[in-house]
Amino acid sequence: GTLVISGGEPTVDPRLPEIIASARRRGIRRFVLQTNGVILARPGMLERLLDLGVEGFDISFHSHRPGPYDRITGSRGNHPKVVEGLRKMLGSGRCRVTACVLINAWNYRELPQLAGFLGKLSRERRKEAGSRCEVSFALMNGAGMNTAPHMAVDLKKVAPYLRQALARCRRAGITAQRFTGETALPPC
Repeated sequence: GTLVISGGEPTVDPRLPEIIASARRRGIRRFVLQTNGVILARPGMLERLLDLGVEGFDISFHSHRPGPYDRITGSRGNHPKVVEGLRKMLGSGRCRVTACVLINAWNYRELPQLAGFLGKLSRERRKEAGSRCEVSFALMNGAGMNTAPHMAVDLKKVAPYLRQALARCRRAGITAQRFTGETALPPC
């Protein structure tokens, strides 16, 4: 019953509204968009997607600080746009927002601060619209490790920071999604 739209960056495809409309004609009513969130800062874009039936956004958000964000994503200057997009989504009260964090060598020490940033952002917007933020922590998959081994990090190093981040999520009322799939953390 839910269509997840992903791959590259779906929000830059001019056919996105047509794709959603076509799926609606075929009976699909729920949509989740996996995106970097940059375009959602544009006036009217979020509202347009919500009106089309997008009810969930999985936003790639690997750092709360612009420098590391740019380094991890290979972009320049997109961090403020993503944060603005997150604010708009959380303020809309019309969608589920999941911050998808790829744990890597450049951000693992700052996972607790990232969780704190998301908690603060969620609290600010919750007062206005009742929206909440979720977070999903993931590891690099095999293809990622083959492509960018310099970004891989040992789980023993990650563990204390991830525990602190999860504790901050709990205190902030942020749901940390279960670890599932190919990039899941081991359950032990």
